[in-house]
Amino acid sequence: MWTYRFFRPLLEPLLTRRRNRAIFIGAIVLAFIGSLMHVGTRRVKPKQLPFDNKDELLLALDMPSGTSLKRTDAAARDYEKHQEDRCHQAAVAQGEHLSW
Repeated sequence: MWTYRFFRPLLEPLLTRRRNRAIFIGAIVLAFIGSLMHVGTRRVKPKQLPFDNKDELLLALDMPSGTSLKRTDAAARDYEKHQEDRCHQAAVAQGEHLSW
């Protein structure tokens, strides 16, 4: 296998020699700390997810092949009703009043 021939010379020194293994792990730790320092010195902005305040949900229904549009619409409306009921129950539990 080509992967075995390619990776064995790279990994064998790390697996057989303690000093090489320690140097490699130290380099990985330093690279990780360096990446965290970019955030700490504000060179990069930490951003995990894009800002999105839209009140919408994308629903993908996996219906059997040949399902009619009417049946698919009914399934989507049933899910919508279920979500509205859950939202209303959560709001009532928190003492809020919702008007739809």
